[in-house]
Amino acid sequence: MSVFISFSLPAIKNNDHYNLDDQRPCPEPEGLESARIPVVMDPTDLEAAKTLLQNFRPGYLELYNKPDYSYGNVTPVTSPENSAKGLRPLFDIGAPTQFVSLAVAFTRSDWLKKFQDNCTECMDKIGIIGAHVYSVEPMGAIDQIKKVYDQWPSKEIWVTKISPLTGDRSLVPIYRGGDG
Repeated sequence: MSVFISFSLPAIKNNDHYNLDDQRPCPEPEGLESARIPVVMDPTDLEAAKTLLQNFRPGYLELYNKPDYSYGNVTPVTSPENSAKGLRPLFDIGAPTQFVSLAVAFTRSDWLKKFQDNCTECMDKIGIIGAHVYSVEPMGAIDQIKKVYDQWPSKEIWVTKISPLTGDRSLVPIYRGGDG
């Protein structure tokens, strides 16, 4: 494994490699920790993300995990407009970090295009599109990945999650944009 995406910035506080209270340069990570890519889960992580970018300048940072879907009504749903407004200051920090796009739950929706409409300069600074792919059928997953490539031909595409849906579980979009 060369890299993996972790689920939350708060774990950084308890980590010797990313101690947000420590203003000294980050020590050289070893082993698995050196492969970890932090993620700004939702707007509640924005301040921690600013501190991370200002002090530790990670190689990669994924932005918002499934802003278009609330898992069990626990995670917040964030509109493309509010996401653009909240994330814009991260790009202004000027860290040499490569940004991974907001990973939407519905790759067929227009959520990410609406984000771009509200922050073109943000998408200019996002070189990698993170895609969550959910499909019962393998060809359905391949079709979703192809659609992401077709929507973002100038970007690198990372499948940041792939999972089959089963008959007793389904994702029902809360954000009703596009063909969801």
